[in-house]
Amino acid sequence: MTKIAVISGSVRPASVGGPVAQWVADKANTVEGVEATVLELASFNLPIFAEELPPMMLPPRTRPR
Repeated sequence: MTKIAVISGSVRPASVGGPVAQWVADKANTVEGVEATVLELASFNLPIFAEELPPMMLPPRTRPR
């Protein structure tokens, strides 16, 4: 049995990473001998960036220093 972890790395509220990761895992699970699971980084208690927009997309005056 081959085990695969599909990692969804985004923790942003509007992220589409979770459904995409689940789709990939579902497709992988159709292969005989493969067991794929989804790991959501958002479900771990990590200090991860979770802002609406990344700092590089903010106007120059509002960027954190």
